[in-house]
Amino acid sequence: MNYHRNLFLFFICVIVVFLYYPAFHGTFVFDDFPNIVNNYETMLKNLSFSSLWQALTSTHGGIRPFAHLSFALNYYFFGLDPFYYHLINIFIHIVNSILVYFLLKDIYLNFYNDENYLLVSSFGSVLFSIATIQTSAVSYIVQRMALGMTLFSLLTLLMFMKKRYVTAFVFWLIALGFKENAALIPFIILLYLWVVRNKSKVVFGVSCVVVVLLVMLFLFSPMLNFYDKIVNGYAHRPFTLTERLLTEPRVILHYFSLILFPLYSRFSLHYGFTLSANLFTPVSTFFSILILLFVFLYGVISKNKWLSFWILFIFITLSLESSIIPLDIAYEHRMYFPMVGVSAVFGYLVAIFKNKKIVYGVAVFFLLFSAFNTFVRNMQFRSYETILLQDYKNYPTNSRMLHNLFAIYLKKGEKNKSYFYLCKSLENNSFYYNDYIDFANLIVEKSSIDDGIRYLKNTFKTKRKINKPYLILWKIAKLYEKKEDFKRAEQYYLLALKIQKKSVKVFRDYGLLLFNTGHYKKGYEYMKKAYNINKQEPIVRYYLKEMEQVQIFLR
Repeated sequence: MNYHRNLFLFFICVIVVFLYYPAFHGTFVFDDFPNIVNNYETMLKNLSFSSLWQALTSTHGGIRPFAHLSFALNYYFFGLDPFYYHLINIFIHIVNSILVYFLLKDIYLNFYNDENYLLVSSFGSVLFSIATIQTSAVSYIVQRMALGMTLFSLLTLLMFMKKRYVTAFVFWLIALGFKENAALIPFIILLYLWVVRNKSKVVFGVSCVVVVLLVMLFLFSPMLNFYDKIVNGYAHRPFTLTERLLTEPRVILHYFSLILFPLYSRFSLHYGFTLSANLFTPVSTFFSILILLFVFLYGVISKNKWLSFWILFIFITLSLESSIIPLDIAYEHRMYFPMVGVSAVFGYLVAIFKNKKIVYGVAVFFLLFSAFNTFVRNMQFRSYETILLQDYKNYPTNSRMLHNLFAIYLKKGEKNKSYFYLCKSLENNSFYYNDYIDFANLIVEKSSIDDGIRYLKNTFKTKRKINKPYLILWKIAKLYEKKEDFKRAEQYYLLALKIQKKSVKVFRDYGLLLFNTGHYKKGYEYMKKAYNINKQEPIVRYYLKEMEQVQIFLR
């Protein structure tokens, strides 16, 4: 038995490496740049305590110390070669697929005492390993955060089931250090105790404590500013909290449609969902909510404990990123951990059907179709341009995607293509400040600085919602500085600082302006403020050192 199990697990390793091989030489994309390529805090030069601590405390992409540490170690041993970042991600995915096999087996044997556990765990782990929707988490390097969180969350659950509570607690803390979604693990454990172990009294007691804590948290939330932080987060999003809540049910059903019909051309890195304005606009909003509510209630009242557990597992694991948190509307990698539950349901459905030949044939065909599309999708991940062009076919109005295409073609020197995509983004009243700044640069290049300034000022007159308006003011100041109109430049720097009091860019450039116009002490003070906001910013550190030397000389 162990021989066949080990042979099967080896097969999973081989199939994952084969399907993800095209992505091995893929480039860095999208959020890889701020979190890895341009994150100096994780560019580990040595293994000293101070260097490791710097990596652990990096705040790029959130407070996720173990994710940042893994990127730092990647850089220390292999530099910025994306091959090795992909290699580690794929290795973690293989380990996760194997852990899914053991988790499904152990939980199944808590419910039933038959040989079907082999079918459930085998088919389930294969789907988890090859599902096309998983490519966004595995081949998108920065989503090691989701991979690592899932790895240690699975270990937490397995250790808890084996009553190794201290080890489980340690693994849970590490999972939290990869991504905040691991905060949901205690709720999964409560679900396990309630549905699998029939510990209803224990669950009721713990649930009462949790409810009391949540009520206290709500009562003290004005002091902790939780509500304000959530509301303020939407100021930097092109949608409201209500729009996000109403749109997410449609997004979740779209995720499941991608699992059921995983055609590679349907997948995207940048989504452009039409927002739900109310329950019936679009009308699919209402029906999506109705479908999810029905499935959830089935999970609560079903007598089939296996389905009940895994349906509720899926809802719990989706809850954090598909509710009130001011995140982007849709990303496929959010399904990575919930896919454990989907895989469990798939394996179970294969096992319970009596006509084995038919069900095996359908299941194998579905897995082969998924595998083919996973391979093709990974071929797209070899190039950021390829991914973005695929996104453009699916969602041609997504401003972020259009801006990234603009940046790629501008870097390649293909100006006509680059400005085509920039204009496309602006036609859709782009929410992103950098579109307006880049178009102003184009105006300055083709016309004059005054026309560029006039264009940027007009963006405020149109009352468009722009995510970082203070950077528009910063750009106006830079253009006035280019004209050597230092008085107006200073005026706009100060206007920018009124809106955003923690901008390294504005403090830095205003400090430089002051210093270069003879206000040495004041310029130094503003550069010092920029340094205090981000002590790892290399440009700020360079200028601060230069200013200190000049001041020493002047004394």
